[in-house]
Amino acid sequence: MQGAFGVLETFPTVPIHPVIDIPKKSGDEQKKKQSLKDAEKIKEIVQSKQLDEAVKVEVTDKGIAIMLRDPVGFASGSADLKDQGKDILKDISDVIKGNPELKVRVEGHTDDVPISSSRYRSNWELSSSRSLSVVQLLSSQTGIQPQNMSAVGYGEYRPIVPNTSPENRSKNRRIQIFVDYINDK
Repeated sequence: MQGAFGVLETFPTVPIHPVIDIPKKSGDEQKKKQSLKDAEKIKEIVQSKQLDEAVKVEVTDKGIAIMLRDPVGFASGSADLKDQGKDILKDISDVIKGNPELKVRVEGHTDDVPISSSRYRSNWELSSSRSLSVVQLLSSQTGIQPQNMSAVGYGEYRPIVPNTSPENRSKNRRIQIFVDYINDK
């Protein structure tokens, strides 16, 4: 009966190929290009304001690292940004605010001279307050989502040079801003 109706006794063999997942573009290359462009813009702003010694800009694997030192930082024992610091941070904000998904981490650092202030019990507290004031300023000016921002205070515990001279102490008093364009998943 199978032969009469043209029904085959076996099914023809159809080659089956495994499904190959084609990786989706994550956009990381585009984000890297954007971080390079933004870093160059920030460098141009820093140079135009003649702040090359006070503000350093570097490109990292994930985005941009910005270091602010005197004279744009803070007065001794204070967490209030100097006007020059506010101005340069506003300029930086103007460059990075186009992407509210960026991750921003601000680190505060001090030298090892003990603080004598009624407001701060230690350099650790002072560095934390300084980084928080920068986060608040960046948050208000960039539109970056608050859940993507953090402030960390390291006090005198992560110096970049030994605290053996006034010049070295000055280098250790800094704010570091890490703007991540590429996020860990």
